[in-house]
Amino acid sequence: MLLNFNHIWKCSIVLIGFSHLTSAAKFRCYYTFTDFKEVPVDTPDELVTSGSPYVDIKKPTYFVAIGFNFLLNGPLLTNLVPTMLSLGDRNVCLVNWVNEAAAGMLGDQLGYTLHALPNSRTVGRAVGKAIKKLVDLGLLNDIHFVGHSLGAQLAGYAGREAIVKGIKLKEIIALDPARLGYQPPSFYHYVDSSCASLVYSVHCDVNGYGLNISTGHIDFWPNYANYISPTATRLQPGCQKGTTSQETLTNGNRCSHDRCWQFYNIALTNPSLFKGGKANNYYEWVSKSGNFKDTNFIGPLIDAQKPGQFFLVTGADSPWGLGDEGLKVPTTKAEQRHLVFGDILEPVVSSVLNLPIL
Repeated sequence: MLLNFNHIWKCSIVLIGFSHLTSAAKFRCYYTFTDFKEVPVDTPDELVTSGSPYVDIKKPTYFVAIGFNFLLNGPLLTNLVPTMLSLGDRNVCLVNWVNEAAAGMLGDQLGYTLHALPNSRTVGRAVGKAIKKLVDLGLLNDIHFVGHSLGAQLAGYAGREAIVKGIKLKEIIALDPARLGYQPPSFYHYVDSSCASLVYSVHCDVNGYGLNISTGHIDFWPNYANYISPTATRLQPGCQKGTTSQETLTNGNRCSHDRCWQFYNIALTNPSLFKGGKANNYYEWVSKSGNFKDTNFIGPLIDAQKPGQFFLVTGADSPWGLGDEGLKVPTTKAEQRHLVFGDILEPVVSSVLNLPIL
């Protein structure tokens, strides 16, 4: 009999809250995707003292961390790393914690709870110490951290540890930060605005694999209408309902969860596509009818001087982003039913906002 994933981590949290694990993670720094150098996180000195082509100490450095059960040759890294390298203005280094983030023989539920979850904290702290050491050895203190899912929570711990050691990361980009084990109350502290000079989050699988909490100075909520009521679709446009046991047990959707890194990857080379309008909540966003004083962008055009919550709509197909069109509430009845409200909240909200009841 399968147990609910949420109950498993709750029952195990006392044990893992006090675990003390050691990190065997590595930094993988790329010249090209297939030409890279790996060094242990605990002894990263060679990255900046050897004069190698893998790290230019005069350039900004972008660390990347992905989450539970990830693959080094999976779609996230094989897409995102080459895109980042193509920009040519940065060092790109993966936090390779593939062994620490794996389910292993424990299986998905226990492997996540008893292994990957505590390691997100342990490895994150080790990475924070390593970043401080690299900066002390001459690396430019212009550090960015892109984290997806559990990797976003790892980035939060790295940022906190770096602050303890006397430096502050310039930016953390938290792509659908993991919910399981981090949704309060918990022994684990989710990534938040205290972790770097700028923390911005993109939330794509709300209350599934991803948190339903504002976590950054800036938070983006693509297609939030799909998550706003118990009867909403709970899917990013273009995604289908998942059928794996992990998705069923956690209420998560892998396709929707992955949309966050896909949006970010596209935004790196198409920076105006993912434009959000500022509002205190989704209903206020709807009431503005596409007319916004403040807007902001996922990706390179993000404006750190415009904090807050930003909502947007995307398309169902790549490249997904709609630019200015993404600020507009869907207008057809079919679009409103699919993208705006669920059957329960629809009559109430429609009357408040003077929208038609479908």
